[in-house]
Amino acid sequence: SPPNPTPKTILKLAAMMMVHLVRATTRTTLLLLLVVALVTTSVESSKQHVNNKNKGNLRRKTEDACLYCTMYILDVQMEDHSVHPDTVYRCELEDDGVMYTIEPPQSYLEANPDPVDDIIGARVCVEQGVADASTNLITSGNGVVRTVERRRHRQLAKNSGDSTILVVRVKDGRGTGPVVSMNQLEGAHFGNSQYPVSVVSQYRDCSNGKLRYRPASDIGAQGGVIEVQVDFSFEGANVYSSEAAVLRQVNARLAPYGKSMQSWDHVSFCVPGGSKTNTDGGGGWLAYAYPFGRTSWFNNKWCDSLSAVVHEFGHNLGLLHSGGDASASGVELEYGDQSSMMGFSYLEKSKPQMCFNAEKSQQLGWYNDKILTVNKFPWTGHLNPMVDYGMSNAHQVILKVGASTMIHFNAATKANRGTREYANTIIVSKNLGTVKGRSYTSNVLAALNPGGFIIVENTYIIEACNDAVVRSESSSRPSYAKMSIRWSHEASSCDQEVDPNEPGGVQTPYTPPSPITYTNACLDMVDFNFNGVRYNDCDDLARSYRNFISECAHPNSIPSWYCPARCNQCGSRSGGADPLAQTATAPIVQKEDSVRRRTTTTTTTNRRRGANQESRRHALGEGKVRLETSLREEEEN
Repeated sequence: SPPNPTPKTILKLAAMMMVHLVRATTRTTLLLLLVVALVTTSVESSKQHVNNKNKGNLRRKTEDACLYCTMYILDVQMEDHSVHPDTVYRCELEDDGVMYTIEPPQSYLEANPDPVDDIIGARVCVEQGVADASTNLITSGNGVVRTVERRRHRQLAKNSGDSTILVVRVKDGRGTGPVVSMNQLEGAHFGNSQYPVSVVSQYRDCSNGKLRYRPASDIGAQGGVIEVQVDFSFEGANVYSSEAAVLRQVNARLAPYGKSMQSWDHVSFCVPGGSKTNTDGGGGWLAYAYPFGRTSWFNNKWCDSLSAVVHEFGHNLGLLHSGGDASASGVELEYGDQSSMMGFSYLEKSKPQMCFNAEKSQQLGWYNDKILTVNKFPWTGHLNPMVDYGMSNAHQVILKVGASTMIHFNAATKANRGTREYANTIIVSKNLGTVKGRSYTSNVLAALNPGGFIIVENTYIIEACNDAVVRSESSSRPSYAKMSIRWSHEASSCDQEVDPNEPGGVQTPYTPPSPITYTNACLDMVDFNFNGVRYNDCDDLARSYRNFISECAHPNSIPSWYCPARCNQCGSRSGGADPLAQTATAPIVQKEDSVRRRTTTTTTTNRRRGANQESRRHALGEGKVRLETSLREEEEN
């Protein structure tokens, strides 16, 4: 048997075993470190490969070979107020929120004809899609773009409640920023001594406190405003292509705070001047936004324009344009309603103070409990202005007739004191939907002074009675206008007594008059049609067209054709012709047009910008809106 080992031998053997163990462990460790190094190198190489591709083409591909993005239609406002000639489609990538321009194939547009309902907000698959960061374009390898999920009216910004705004001032590669400073941007959006009326205060007042904005915080911002710098010049650059680089800089600036652009309801960008859109036409771009999206972009000096920012934020809220006279065209048709912030924008600070028209206000939902649908005629009642909505004794602030006709009292007071058109008149507007892919949805049909009326679709009459008052802003009572809505063959109901303290107005049944037999044995024509509307007799016609009675002396008047007894031309006209045997179409149309021009709306043939507003479309009435300053004695009594 081997001799018993001494303690010294045992220690020596233990030391040798430790050396072998350390050597083995070192080899294993080195092997592990070598594997880790190889994996790290592979990962870094892969990252570098992706980064290199980001500078050119980046193919984002899933198992079904789709590049997924969300569709938007960019809405551009031009400095010279021309209509931007292009429909610009943009698609937002899902991983970083960057917008790319996309040209959908004709097959996609035919399958999705409505820009608002079918395209905006839709999640699409661009088959074999490539997002090119250098050109800011998304293309499809096989020309197929298809809707995966149609999210109609998907809206990122909120119409009511507490909402947030991040403002971004952008400097170019030389460190040059817009002419509007950080302090000015803060004032224009959130208010200060230099900007007594701000975007926040105007939305608060127009919504009667229902939409409350607050600035972005906890990101090292100056009153909700941050600044980023890009490495290129905006001079001559395409602003759409420049947008992607700006968005990446903003996300990098926000990343240390655990934030991104998606952390706020609105993101307002102010960029230096000099950039262009795809086709600038006769002038540069003023601002643009994404309807139902969250971002708005402003060009240099326009960054602190109250109306421009309110207008573009309106697009984020889902509002489209407020157009002018439906008989106009081009820019007047698309932006011509200057009583609404969704018409033209103005290069002015803290003004003009005005809100939105009835169609836009209904869409925002701020006054839904005081919108009255008139579906039984005749109706007589009082209409209060939307700026008086919050008063307890204000009742209906919008009247809705049929599916698309809206009526509101455009009182120039409070948050609407600076309205640029149709002040203190009754505005009748119509929702037209989207037309040929353009983005206007409402047009003004008439602006009625007291005593004026309009015949809508040859079917019903909207009349502003001679009783209308605009009260002072300190009054405890709301302003009002008395209205009569009736079938076109009915007499005016303005004489109907209505209690202004009772909501809903008065609806009274209509009893057609009986035919009248004259002593000279001449009969009125019974159950005849006039301009496509059926009337019972001459008295019936005269009640709806009161001015016709005084025109009987004129040999070519319409009553001479239809009402020979009333005009004392029983059975004959000049030359002995029988009026009942005449063809009345030509003089009727001609006379009706001339009468309506005198009694309803006046439309100028010159629709150019800057034309005298008083010569534009207004309903002529015998009365004028009374202002409360002339009613002080009545107030005191």
